[in-house]
Amino acid sequence: MGRISQILIVLVGFTSLVNGQTIKRNLLSANVLSFRNSLYVYGYEQSQANLKFKCFSYSSKLQAKDSIELNLGKHTPSDYLEISTDTMHDVLNFYFQLANQKNVVSLLRVNDSLKIIAT
Repeated sequence: MGRISQILIVLVGFTSLVNGQTIKRNLLSANVLSFRNSLYVYGYEQSQANLKFKCFSYSSKLQAKDSIELNLGKHTPSDYLEISTDTMHDVLNFYFQLANQKNVVSLLRVNDSLKIIAT
């Protein structure tokens, strides 16, 4: 390749990096999951003494679609082990386990529109 072609490739690559999109959410222990062409950003939000689980869904173009919130009571994120997730049975499953109760797990099951199926 010629020198001009190499410079052009570098410029196109740099331009695509500059035009990237970002999502900013103030979540603790946050993570992201890709499911059915959507991104699901989830984590905890601490407000005074209450801990809430929040999940936001975004399109592949990072446009906000929906959100859900679950009150976990008077806890802090350190009271829980890491949030586990899966997509078994073609739904989103979020598992919450208190660190001091390793034989008990709470489940939040939602569809791809974040409508609650079971808790």
